[in-house]
Amino acid sequence: MAEGLRRAGGNANPESLIGGLESMRDYNLGGFFVDFSPTDHTGSKYVDLTILTADGHVRR
Repeated sequence: MAEGLRRAGGNANPESLIGGLESMRDYNLGGFFVDFSPTDHTGSKYVDLTILTADGHVRR
């Protein structure tokens, strides 16, 4: 989202944010790739499951 806003420019609006996100083709976030286009708004097919315990600890 932050990169999409950066690409949207200083006076971001919904249309410029969409344009900024759609320009992110194979964008590398340190080994995690995000891919948006005008016809594909999926971004990534990666799914991870994280469980939080009742006391707030992360359990995988």
